Amino acid sequence: AQNGGVCMRHGAKKKLCSVDDCTKQAQKGGVCIRHGAIAKRCSVAYCTNVVISEGVCVAHGANGDRCKFEGCIGKGDFSGFCITHLVPRPNQNYYNLQIQQQQLQQQQQQISRMGLAS
Repeated sequence: AQNGGVCMRHGAKKKLCSVDDCTKQAQKGGVCIRHGAIAKRCSVAYCTNVVISEGVCVAHGANGDRCKFEGCIGKGDFSGFCITHLVPRPNQNYYNLQIQQQQLQQQQQQISRMGLAS
């Protein structure tokens, strides 16, 4: 929660940079990163990317929002899938079938690893 106990989605207003004519969002200290706010940087030597999680950037291991499709390292959107693996809403049954097939394959692989396959 931010201003007045609500988040941005539910009505809190963005605080803008205090520098004249700047429309970027303010960080700590009332200014944007361009005007002096300090952004945390990746802890890997010589990397200047911004930290995503656990002290590192995406290039050095932060997961960020990765696609949920098995084996894909693409960036997922709000649905959790990248553009390649995103199935349109009208075709939701196809998507559910694809997930069920993927889960069945995983179960079969686990069974064969345990030596229980007939």
